[in-house]
Amino acid sequence: MKEVIKGAPTNKLYLGNLSFGVTEDNIKAYLSEFGGVLEVDVILNSEGKSKGFAFATMDSVDSAQATIDELDKSEWMGREINVSFAVEKSAIKMESKKFDSEFKEGVKKVYIGNVSFNKTEEELKAFCEEKAGPVSSVKIVIDPSTKKSKGFAFVEFKSTDAAKVAVKTLNNFVLDGRTLNVNSARERKN
Repeated sequence: MKEVIKGAPTNKLYLGNLSFGVTEDNIKAYLSEFGGVLEVDVILNSEGKSKGFAFATMDSVDSAQATIDELDKSEWMGREINVSFAVEKSAIKMESKKFDSEFKEGVKKVYIGNVSFNKTEEELKAFCEEKAGPVSSVKIVIDPSTKKSKGFAFVEFKSTDAAKVAVKTLNNFVLDGRTLNVNSARERKN
């Protein structure tokens, strides 16, 4: 089971699964109930549109903790948002390196997370074959209620060697402006 990277208590927050229409002013107004909001940074793609997450700096660690306690897993603007202490990029990169050495021998299927919502299975297959090796199948996971991509996929390679190359070379690879998260797929437990 993958260990979740948790940020140490700080006054900087990560806000995820936000509405794509959210603005810095919306966030500042929403968070101000829990303390002073010093800064808000909505992360944008290359076209200037929200990627669905942001960082906010509160006036104290206590204000940040109160915000997490009240808002994490709550609904805002039609979405269940995630609120947590921000994690330094260096901690994420260190954790990603651990995954490289945890490739499960004999596994041909990999999980690819943070895939562009516009990416097709054919495009993802071509990309994976170019970077890692022959692919047997690609399944982009679709939300049944919206009929749109959930932003992750499973790719089965024709060999374990190709799957291993995919995990080692595609993890943290930036594709369509998004940093991919690539790991050996786990067997589903019923």
